[in-house]
Amino acid sequence: MIKKKISVVVPVYNVECYLENCINSLFSQTMEEIEIIFVDDKSTDHSSDILDYYAVRDVRIRVIHHEQNLGTCYARKHGVLESEGNYILFVDADDYLEIDTCEVLLREMEREQVDILHFGSYLHPEPYMEQARIERSRKNLIPYCGRLSGENVLEGCFLQNKYRFTIWNKLYRADICRRAFENIENGYFIKGEDVYSYYVLAHYARSYKGIPDKKYHYRLGVGITGHKKTDLKGLDCYSQNIVSINALDRFLKKHDLHKKYPGLMEKLRFDALSDVITKYYIYLSEEDKIKGIDVLQKYWQYDELLTWNEICSYPVIKIEG
Repeated sequence: MIKKKISVVVPVYNVECYLENCINSLFSQTMEEIEIIFVDDKSTDHSSDILDYYAVRDVRIRVIHHEQNLGTCYARKHGVLESEGNYILFVDADDYLEIDTCEVLLREMEREQVDILHFGSYLHPEPYMEQARIERSRKNLIPYCGRLSGENVLEGCFLQNKYRFTIWNKLYRADICRRAFENIENGYFIKGEDVYSYYVLAHYARSYKGIPDKKYHYRLGVGITGHKKTDLKGLDCYSQNIVSINALDRFLKKHDLHKKYPGLMEKLRFDALSDVITKYYIYLSEEDKIKGIDVLQKYWQYDELLTWNEICSYPVIKIEG
């Protein structure tokens, strides 16, 4: 029996075009003492079959099949709570790792003795991605190459903007990660789940270190977030950012953290709304814009939309109270 030093948790949903590349990058890791947990979130393509094929080839691979689609956040949670490793690493199924990632990260983690180790990423944008978004994403992936302790782990991310809350470019101490996900709701979170999950992780973590080593390959523009156009269904998906933000709000209330971080929720809500309205104006067809108002009002409070109208640089949204 191979001792599991790192548990790699991979949520999977309809990524058959990219999945084998991801699997091979994990299958080929230079460090043997790992377990690879794939959580198939009721894929409707051939992703599930691909996972089962590889699972019989390597004892380190475990596959969890969901009987219904439960969302990315719950898939990660399920994988975390089933994990046995000393450290936990998340990988999205349409991305992949350098083959020495686990070996290098374990060495750094054992040397630094931190709860969260943040590392660099390679960015692979789809051909149609706008240059401004590519540069913004590249900047967001840069770790804070310093050490943070205590409350500065959380504040460095959410208040001081020293680094971003992306969940997959960090290695976590397993006991911290499991404690965090035990306190994450079982709701259906498919957008904004990184903000929610990483806030809870940072809340329990007491130490952070960033290193410049690039070990993760991130495909920018794969899936709905990369489309140049969207429809009402896509707008509805974008709007579900607020579902994750509302879950975070409940976490803050439960732990009496609102007074400690005044204005944080308002900022997160406004940032999420700004992103959705940008998608509304830029990616939604003129034909769908009228019905799109109903989608916005399904998720956002009237006062928030009204405030946006008063300060935004886009044309005024015609909303009804």
